[in-house]
Amino acid sequence: MLGQAYIKGHGVPADFDEALKWFRRAAEQNFSDGQYNLGLMYAKGHGVPKDFLEARRWWGLAAEQGNPKVQFTLGHMYLVGKGVKKNYSKARQWLRQAAEQGLPTAQYHLGMMYAKGTGVLQSYTEARKWLQKAAEQNFLEAIYSLGKLFSSGNEEVRDPTSAVVLLQQAATRGHQRAQVAVAHHYAKGNGTAQDLQLAYHWWFEAAKSGNADAQYNLGVMYINGKGVKREALEGKKWLTRAADQGHTRAQYCLGVMYSTGTGVPQDMDEALRWKEAAEFWESL
Repeated sequence: MLGQAYIKGHGVPADFDEALKWFRRAAEQNFSDGQYNLGLMYAKGHGVPKDFLEARRWWGLAAEQGNPKVQFTLGHMYLVGKGVKKNYSKARQWLRQAAEQGLPTAQYHLGMMYAKGTGVLQSYTEARKWLQKAAEQNFLEAIYSLGKLFSSGNEEVRDPTSAVVLLQQAATRGHQRAQVAVAHHYAKGNGTAQDLQLAYHWWFEAAKSGNADAQYNLGVMYINGKGVKREALEGKKWLTRAADQGHTRAQYCLGVMYSTGTGVPQDMDEALRWKEAAEFWESL
């Protein structure tokens, strides 16, 4: 499509005005991709003043033709209230139409609506159905969310063994929350044999990327000598990193360490500082 060439500067100089001209021609001839791209131009303010109402108008025309990419875009707009007033009924309508055509992003968001009960009657069974479809297409966030559903959903869907498999799969691909979650499974022996070394491995992977929950759990492992050699200073290091991000349990742990002199010189001023920090974050 010529419009795309002008947007990206492929073979021609990048030119929003020219892109707009060609997208409009295609849109007015009822080509759904042209309508979608013209809507994007209005949504982003490329070559025209930003106008979500006009974007929605063109996307609506494309969606009515069955374009799943546009149906998802409209559904997500209504889901999060971007450029339009939130409308969960319309979000579900458009996301379902796209999901039924096999679009994994739509399947994921529809699944999460059912998992959370967002604008629909909460249904873990329906959530599992749609998340499974997206996960089968290797959609990373769906793999993680399906793992969490198997980990903490109701009895109808709970499956800790499958949860570990999925969370490990997402963790291996660098998903921080999956790394934290699968570490909890290994630490507790939930759905798998207890393995504190693997728990440490996945918490460390997430902690070094800045995840506060993982930093807290590493700190606790070092303080207690569980799965690692007891090293109070190393524990303090990770607890401090978590505490600096507002992690209240880490802040309370540091307060206790300083008040009792556990692994650090006793310092009541530092103990009070961390206790007050924890109380502040809990009050928000």
